[in-house]
Amino acid sequence: MTAETNLPPPIHIRLLQTIIQAPRYYKRAILVTADAIALVIALWLALYLRHAAFYVPATFSELLLLLAGPVLAISTFGWFGIYRIVTRYFSSSSVTALITYFWLSVLIWTVLIFMSGQHGVPRTAIIGFGLLGTLAIVSVRQAAALMLNVSDARMPAHAAGRH
Repeated sequence: MTAETNLPPPIHIRLLQTIIQAPRYYKRAILVTADAIALVIALWLALYLRHAAFYVPATFSELLLLLAGPVLAISTFGWFGIYRIVTRYFSSSSVTALITYFWLSVLIWTVLIFMSGQHGVPRTAIIGFGLLGTLAIVSVRQAAALMLNVSDARMPAHAAGRH
């Protein structure tokens, strides 16, 4: 036995193994957090592209109206059971459902914005959020599936069945 075989696995492999072995509610919490971060970034990127500068809402009500977009998307995903889909086996029909429910939440958010009087939220930012948000949530799922599938190949056989 050489000294190389006694080395612990790299930190990213240990982190993935810890996540894989965690209870499903922790995994869902991680996925919800990743979605929230990705959608907030998509929203502010859409606003940045529209205004060509970093956008800061002028009023607290405008901030709440803007943050309602990501909150509605995550709530819609939860309502329709997107977080119960096993990320490792995310199929094309799952991606279609994810995109459909995301655009449903964008539609609800658009109605909310227009019913509130629009309060400085540009229409192009709504479309930009829809497009960038779609890219963000699909990318989060694909990255998670890729990491989980790569970690399966490197995980010891005795630990692979514990999910």
